[in-house]
Amino acid sequence: MAFMLFRITAFFYTTVFMFSAVPEGIQGQTSPAQGLIQLKDPLDEPEHYCIDVRGVGPSLQIDTPLTAHTCKPGAEDEVFTLNHPSSEQLYVEAYDRCLQASRAEGGSPLLLVSCSDSALQIFRYLPDGTVRLSNGSSAELCI
Repeated sequence: MAFMLFRITAFFYTTVFMFSAVPEGIQGQTSPAQGLIQLKDPLDEPEHYCIDVRGVGPSLQIDTPLTAHTCKPGAEDEVFTLNHPSSEQLYVEAYDRCLQASRAEGGSPLLLVSCSDSALQIFRYLPDGTVRLSNGSSAELCI
């Protein structure tokens, strides 16, 4: 299962993926906070599915689209830091890279790339837990 952006076209898409383990009151906060980005509905996995990089060690596929894998709390390669290195960026310290949408279109894969000022690296965390691309377009795209 690959992670990608979804266009908000119906109510059931508004809370598909959520930022977990984030302290109360993070909305509007600009200081860093850490957590996993997990599927809101656990489907068939009691531990939930989280955004993850394909492979591990020598089989790591850091330059391929991100995927879904059973959440591993405490696994550094699944921990995202919100608002680092800049406000509204999602950073993975384990790889020194930021989350980026490949395009501002529904169905676009998510990647980990070098952090930059690209609008495709700007994500908003909303009170309902939804993480949305905030690239200035009129499209409502969420992870």
